[in-house]
Amino acid sequence: MEQGALQASVAAMEATGASLISVTPEIRCEIRTLADGHPYTPIFDQVALQQRSYPVLVDRGNRVAKQYGLVHGFPPELIALYKQFGLDLERQNGDTSWTLPLPATYVIDQDARIRHAEVRMDYRNRVEPAQIIEVLTRLQSRERT
Repeated sequence: MEQGALQASVAAMEATGASLISVTPEIRCEIRTLADGHPYTPIFDQVALQQRSYPVLVDRGNRVAKQYGLVHGFPPELIALYKQFGLDLERQNGDTSWTLPLPATYVIDQDARIRHAEVRMDYRNRVEPAQIIEVLTRLQSRERT
């Protein structure tokens, strides 16, 4: 869902002079395709995962996220439960670490300075694209003055 919302907001972000880049450990977007009738099927936006007009960088094994302290793992009993439901991070991410990055949003200027940062502990609670556009617009206004 969030990828679709980001895709819908690319033009507004670019209008501020910004570029959007997404970073993920996922190497297989098709893993998000659930069986017909699965109760979570409506949650996943398969088109948005496959049709993006912005770069998506793959952070294999969460190596970069680990350098920034943005990675969490899963206890063995939760891994077993996820596997019972057909959720397999090894297949999805292409490694055996069973780790995921925390959702993080950064606005970085052309001098490589972080101008805005938000890290969320709950993957279901992400920064809305409208909030990102608001930050970009505010920064663009400051640069003009």
